[in-house]
This record gives sequence, structure tokens and C-alpha cells, in this order.
Amino acid sequence: MQAQPNIQKQHGDIPSSPDQQEPQQKTMYRILLIIGFVHLLNDSIQAIIPAMFPILENSMGLTFTQLGFIAFALNLTA
Repeated sequence: MQAQPNIQKQHGDIPSSPDQQEPQQKTMYRILLIIGFVHLLNDSIQAIIPAMFPILENSMGLTFTQLGFIAFALNLTA
């Protein structure tokens, strides 16, 4: 009996044709810009709503407790 060489193709081998190559990872600038813009909107809302508390208090007749609940809900969802 002769020993057969154990030759197995591994995942790290070079593909036999260019069609089999996996696409390279590229930085997704569009996604990064969208995430950055949404983060800007979130920070803007968190700055605008507390600045409007005196207006909300006078126009809607809200108490400090109700304004506190608005601030709590705003921070809870952020």
C-alpha cells in the first residue's frame, strides 16, 4: 500500500478565476453621512426642547412636574 498525499483545498487559497474573488470592503461614506446627520438632528432636538420650556409653560399652562416628565421622556428616548 502506498500512502496517498492528503491534499485539501482550504478557504485561504487563491481563487481560480477573477469572478470568484470576494468584493473588497469599502468605507460607506453615504451611511456615515446619514448617521452623522441623524445624530445632528437628535442633538438639535435635545437642545431646542428644553429651551422652549418657558414658552410651553406659559402657553400651555404646564407645571414644573409636567415639564420634568417631558424632559425625562426626551432623555429616555435619546
